Amino acid sequence: MKKKFLIKSLFLSLLCVTAVGFVGCDKGEQSGVNNSSDSGSEIIEPIKDYTGVQTLNSFENNDDLYAIKQMQTNFDLTFTMDITSEQKKEGEGSLKIYYKDGTFGNVIQPLETTDFIDCKVGDIKSLSLWVYNANEVEAPVTLSALKSGSVAIAQETFDLPVGEWTKCSLPLNKVAMESNAERFYAFAFTFSRQMKNATYYVDEMQVEFGAEYSAADEENLVKVNDLIARINVLPETITLENEEVLKEIYTDYMALEVAYQGAVNNYDKFESAVNKLLTDARGKIDYSKESVACYFDKFYGTFQATKAFDSFPNFSYSEDVKYKDEAGSLCIECTGDVWTYVTLSTVVPIAKYATTTCAVYNGLDKRIAAYFTWKQMTIINPGEWATFELDNREYPYGMEFDMAALDDNGHVTAAYGNVYISQMVMHPKDAEQEVYTLYDMNNPEGIMKETFLGVYTYDETFETVSMDGYGDVLKLTAKNVITYESSGGASTGVIALSKNVAISYNSKAAALEDYDTVKFSIYNPYDIAVPVHIMDTSWGTGPDATPDTGDEHLAYYYRGELKANAWTEFEMSVEDFIKAGKILLECHAVYAEDGVEFCISNITAYGRLHVMRLIEELPEADTLTAADKETVLSVLAEYEKLSNEHKAMVENYEKLEAGLQKVGVILE
Repeated sequence: MKKKFLIKSLFLSLLCVTAVGFVGCDKGEQSGVNNSSDSGSEIIEPIKDYTGVQTLNSFENNDDLYAIKQMQTNFDLTFTMDITSEQKKEGEGSLKIYYKDGTFGNVIQPLETTDFIDCKVGDIKSLSLWVYNANEVEAPVTLSALKSGSVAIAQETFDLPVGEWTKCSLPLNKVAMESNAERFYAFAFTFSRQMKNATYYVDEMQVEFGAEYSAADEENLVKVNDLIARINVLPETITLENEEVLKEIYTDYMALEVAYQGAVNNYDKFESAVNKLLTDARGKIDYSKESVACYFDKFYGTFQATKAFDSFPNFSYSEDVKYKDEAGSLCIECTGDVWTYVTLSTVVPIAKYATTTCAVYNGLDKRIAAYFTWKQMTIINPGEWATFELDNREYPYGMEFDMAALDDNGHVTAAYGNVYISQMVMHPKDAEQEVYTLYDMNNPEGIMKETFLGVYTYDETFETVSMDGYGDVLKLTAKNVITYESSGGASTGVIALSKNVAISYNSKAAALEDYDTVKFSIYNPYDIAVPVHIMDTSWGTGPDATPDTGDEHLAYYYRGELKANAWTEFEMSVEDFIKAGKILLECHAVYAEDGVEFCISNITAYGRLHVMRLIEELPEADTLTAADKETVLSVLAEYEKLSNEHKAMVENYEKLEAGLQKVGVILE
């Protein structure tokens, strides 16, 4: 009986690290003498010549099993691989792969674990593999020839019928293989449909030698070498002045057949240059006018979209599906993930604009639930467009497109097919809002999704309650707060119930660009005051460093108390609010077995428009009296909280200045 080979996710993480170190087998036509040693010359064996079809792995024994490695991009994979006689195409056995759960990537076969480590990669004409699909539905398998970074030199996907062996053959282009010989990594296969409880059998991985240059190869090799040379001379500093040159390179690259595109072995340098170009464009935009957020055009195509988290979509540019008068769309090919995540890199800074609009088309045969960074969930029917208008202040750290397919019962399910995003446009700030509610306590679930109120407890509840003078507020109940004794960075056990409640929040830094002050209140229902700290626990120093505690890495931006049986109002500069990120309540004196509870009001930001309204509400200067002095001074205090930039934007400042003079305040 064959020994079963069980691989769990922890062991896989080690395999992933090990795989990075694999080296290409082909070093061109190297042979002869190495003169690097002072003691003498080392004779290097010449690279062997192989012909015809050769077997890389016959999957007959455990040595064959250990020669391959299952890679993954997320440490959640549970599967088994073993050699079995249950199914076989040739010989006495085959490789059986059972995927129970998780996200799986390539199964790689490096040449260094075969008898062909000394082969000429450029001589390999094709890769073939027999695969048996033991599942109840058809499933695709993808064969690849990979270079360092797991980038495909050649790749093709094959459909596997149910219950039969299928021979999959990947032709390899001699120009592409020779151009990437020094970076060649491994041959690989992966099952594109991320099915759970899926079983496959694999047998007879073979390569065919004898690749030769054709007339087309010779012609395209000239074009490939020209592109490589043009990319090599691109400057390190890329600006908009280089745009036309980059577009010419891209046009010529796209004119190559796909097989020859892989031969442009420095294409990653070109991609880096385009990304620098997009970055440079950000600083040269007129923010008072509409701007394209993501081009998604023929040149920039997919440069502004990347895979996120553990989903594996493919990207392309499509002119077949487009919204209204757009030239085309970003095509997102869903490959079987339950959730598909796409990070979008916008041309312009999100915070400089008020809103973003875009359109999404559902090309699947199922409904989809679509979000932008988990906001504005929209159900889109098959074959329909949906439009989005996004408040940019809700996206301080960038935009991400999130989606899942829905079955007939409304449950998320694996998605296969294409979804399109088109006409993504930023719209200018015609007028700022006077105040901006960062966290609306009327929606506890929404607040949690925004990563506000990450409470360090094992049991906490949130609910909205109404309180006089404050409207809807958030009631927080925290129980069973635990601390651990640490030794050498490791937790050694529970030592006590903590009497502190630490509330972390997402500061939405970019959303606060137009504001200067943040205000909120916390209600203490207990008969005694409760110490409160608004603080930053990352390494650094704040306006109130803490040498008295010995915690030199803590920075306190507020230290005080919550008044007993009362609301305590807090007011901070935007800068300090962003830097802090945590509200710590010392509950030693009030902690009870059933926990502690507090109420928190909306957290709201104020800026120049708020100050302008306060000035507008002041009586005219010639009607003011000494009795109005405190009112005028309170408005001046609000004005002084503004940044210098925002002070210069207070359009009715002259009215405040006149009022101050009338009540006898002399400004320096």
